[in-house]
Amino acid sequence: MHSIMYTSLYRILQHTNSVWVVAWGVLGVSRLHCTLATGDIVSKYAAGLHARETLPTRWHRIVGESLRTRGGGHGRPLYFSPPARRRDILDFGAVVIDDAHQYAPPPSQG
Repeated sequence: MHSIMYTSLYRILQHTNSVWVVAWGVLGVSRLHCTLATGDIVSKYAAGLHARETLPTRWHRIVGESLRTRGGGHGRPLYFSPPARRRDILDFGAVVIDDAHQYAPPPSQG
């Protein structure tokens, strides 16, 4: 799971600077993490709120930026450097995908 999701996120970030990638990447990974952790299927926005409540404060800025973007982009941006934003998206993705493994069911023995 980790390598496919992280590789997809990395490839997309190499080809765009769009703020919508922030919402897609951060909230998409958050949604998968939330589903594995809670068993609930939630919206991307709700997953962002869950991430902000349950993940370390180190990630609040990138999660806040993704929620701001998903909510219509109102308010002041939390990043002014696209490279810094990109780095935080990738770091967030790697950490959250790794953390999600603790909740994933074991592979079936077939």
